[in-house]
Amino acid sequence: MAEKLIIFDMDNTLLRSKIDFALMKSEVLRLLAERGLIGEPSWPSAKIINYFRERDLLPASLEQEIWRRITEIEYQGLASAEAEPGVHQALKQLAAHAHLAVVSNNIDAAVRDNLDRLGISEHLQLMMGRGAVPQLKPSPLGILAAAAHFPQLTPADCVTIGDALNDNEAAAAAGMDFIAYNGSRSEDWRRCWITPRAYLHSWDEQAVQTVLDILEA
Repeated sequence: MAEKLIIFDMDNTLLRSKIDFALMKSEVLRLLAERGLIGEPSWPSAKIINYFRERDLLPASLEQEIWRRITEIEYQGLASAEAEPGVHQALKQLAAHAHLAVVSNNIDAAVRDNLDRLGISEHLQLMMGRGAVPQLKPSPLGILAAAAHFPQLTPADCVTIGDALNDNEAAAAAGMDFIAYNGSRSEDWRRCWITPRAYLHSWDEQAVQTVLDILEA
C-alpha cells in the first residue's frame, strides 16, 4: 500500500464525549444576539462563528467571551469521556498501514489531555486542536494543515473519519475521502451535500477492513 494518512475527528469518533453541543450552540446564539447578531440556528457552532469572523462582524471581546463559554462546556463534557469500544485495537491495526492524526474543533489542551488520559494518543502521530489550525471545521484549512505535516502526501492520499456534517464538509472541500462514524452519536447524513464513502457503527474488525479498503482504492 502506498503511504497514506487517516485524519480522525475526536469527539464521538475516537472517544465518547459528553459535551452538550445543543447547549453550546444555544450559548453561542445567545451571546451573538446580545450584540444584535443573528446566527443561523441550523448550523453547528463552529460554522456560525466562522461566518461572522470571515465577514469581520465578530468583535474581539465578543469572540473571547464565546470561546470562554465554549471551553467551559467542553471541559464539563470531556471530564467523563470514555474511549469508543474497540478503538485501541482498531488504531493499532490502522497504524500499520497509515499515518494517524486527529484534528478537532476542541481547545488544544482538552484534545491532548483526554487523548493522553484514555491512552489513545500513543497510536497517533499528530494531534491538533483549534489553536493549531487556521480555521475550524467545516473549513478545510485544519485538515489541510494536518496533511501539510506529511508533505509527501496529497489530499488524494488522505481519508478523514468523523461523526458530524462539519467533518464531511471539511473533507469534501479539501478533496479528501470521508467516512462517517455513527457510534455513540449519530448524525442525520441525509442533510449532507456529499455522500460519505462508508458508514461505520463501531470499531470492530469489519470497520478496520472498510477503512483499509478505501485507503487502497
